Amino acid sequence: LHFISWKLPMPASVPFGNSIQIHPAFQKKSADALDPGDYIEFALVQMELGEVATSYEWRSFNEELLLAYRYYQTHTVLGSGTWNGPTSFFCVVHSPVPMRKVPVISTKSGSWSNINIEYDDTYNVTSGTVNHGSVQGSTDISDVSTFIVTLLTSGSQTTGYGGVVVCDRNNDWFVLDADL
Repeated sequence: LHFISWKLPMPASVPFGNSIQIHPAFQKKSADALDPGDYIEFALVQMELGEVATSYEWRSFNEELLLAYRYYQTHTVLGSGTWNGPTSFFCVVHSPVPMRKVPVISTKSGSWSNINIEYDDTYNVTSGTVNHGSVQGSTDISDVSTFIVTLLTSGSQTTGYGGVVVCDRNNDWFVLDADL
């Protein structure tokens, strides 16, 4: 049985200290030491907190993606909605999975100038905020799969008109961030 040990530095924000140690064990068919040119391949690696490893937990790409969507999503089409005032547009956003908390909305570029409220090509959006954790107003985290985004504009539109909110310029997109 052969042992290799690595000590990996961790950022200060990691709750279990400033380093992590990895001690994989492997067995060679003969009792000899590893020869020059020998190599070891690792597959199905899973890191766990603690001293006892559990059996490997395999998840499909789609399962991992849905779990990641709880924390972070990007969209080019945000959703449809209505003008609830001359410079304010309510947009209903449907998440493919409940997010872990009410997300913060931004854009990849950091600017709102690439946002278009389709109906009359309103490119004068100045800001966006998530106002409601869910359409039902629930504070239950499992409910954060549908929420309302308010977009403010520098222009004016007729209250009650509808539209669809899209990022359609300069390769921009919306970011919904419910990170830790």
